[in-house]
Amino acid sequence: MKTKIGLLALFFSLLAMKSFALQDIEVGLRLGVDLPTNVIGFYTDDGKYIPKRCDLDGRFNSINFAGAVVADFAFNDYIILGVAGHFSLFRSYSLAEKDIDGSEIGKTKVNFHTFALDIMMKGRMAFADDRYSLIAGIGLGPTLNTKPTYKQTINNQTERGSIDNGKLYVGLNLIAELGFSMQTVENQFIQFGVRTTLDVLAFTYNKGMPSASLNGQSAISPYNVGIFLGYSFRF
Repeated sequence: MKTKIGLLALFFSLLAMKSFALQDIEVGLRLGVDLPTNVIGFYTDDGKYIPKRCDLDGRFNSINFAGAVVADFAFNDYIILGVAGHFSLFRSYSLAEKDIDGSEIGKTKVNFHTFALDIMMKGRMAFADDRYSLIAGIGLGPTLNTKPTYKQTINNQTERGSIDNGKLYVGLNLIAELGFSMQTVENQFIQFGVRTTLDVLAFTYNKGMPSASLNGQSAISPYNVGIFLGYSFRF
């Protein structure tokens, strides 16, 4: 009886392994540009705030260099598990500095870098003997923004430094991606496409100015649209 149960368990284990066996693995690199909406989040003893002047109004207020290392695990011709590590360098947010009479006398530019991990389920539609593919996916993953630094220019005098109470920021991205893949030679592909992110944790911040003294500041990117060009090799 135990032997029969053991053989039955082995049969179903092999069946499960076959069902989830990988058809192929594709690894690659991407380079491109990001167009994020960047804001400053303030921390106080009574909560977290994004001031109304930094409201989540959908502005793309920086254009910066971005890239990624990508690995796609295909279970069949249509279903792919994608894992990617992204970086986005020198994101920024600018604030006008004004005199007592309201005239602009300079500008403060806040800079930071973003690193993200994407875990996505993708669908692939191939045509022309698998030489071309349309790939769409959705997923989620953590994102990390470095401590913000600043460059301040007032009356033609410039000062640079780290924000004294700057903090790392950790968010959670919802991700959508659409791309086109074209085979160049056997097992090698060129891709281009669009990746968008929405940081859901950014919407847990209160609106308006804090009512208590500040004890920290972080840079946040609630929205981002990225355009990429990539190369990959399929095993």
